[in-house]
Amino acid sequence: MFKRLGFLVALICAPLPALAAVINIEYTGHITSSDISLYSYGQQVSGNVQIDLSKSNGDELPEDYKSRYSSWTNHDMVAGYNTGDTGYPGDTIELFNNSNEKYGGNYIDYLWLMDSIVVPLTDGSWEYYSLQMSLGFAGLDWINNDSLDIQDTFVNDSSVFDWSFGVYASGSGSYDSNGELRMNNLAAFFSFDSVKITSASVPEPSAWLLLLAGVLGIGLRRKLVLR
Repeated sequence: MFKRLGFLVALICAPLPALAAVINIEYTGHITSSDISLYSYGQQVSGNVQIDLSKSNGDELPEDYKSRYSSWTNHDMVAGYNTGDTGYPGDTIELFNNSNEKYGGNYIDYLWLMDSIVVPLTDGSWEYYSLQMSLGFAGLDWINNDSLDIQDTFVNDSSVFDWSFGVYASGSGSYDSNGELRMNNLAAFFSFDSVKITSASVPEPSAWLLLLAGVLGIGLRRKLVLR
């Protein structure tokens, strides 16, 4: 009976690990306009952003071919621009699988992302810092579905970037004595020179636990057989 039990635990608890969607986006570009002192017109910029949907709150849009994922508790759903755990995260992505209408009535694959934090200050005001990227490549079918299943893609042709751009944004906010919201917003926009997107799939934590349980079940079976 114990032999069968050990084998059954191993059989049930050792499925193939579920895969969480993770992509890396490496980019280079140049500033096209800026009112942030750190950036000037024509300045070269570059970076590496990672999106990990296992750290999101799940798909917030019920529509087919469109998805929205966000995290207001985890700093690493979209990572690479803001570092550390300071402040409150506002990471968000929107994903369109051949369903985002551009000017002219054509539909394209489109990805928008935001790596953002809001830092509260002692006087009740706050500051925010964010990187936002809009990626829509003319003539490329690079998004397979609305779950971040993406074809590895490299683009360095300005005509293909079409509807793509990025922005570094920062600012502050507060409420005045009348309860009116006051905001001070700054932004530096940039165009892309190259974008490389690579996908990876990693086992979700719950899958690791199932796999571990399966291994323990196999070990239990072997121990009972030896007895």
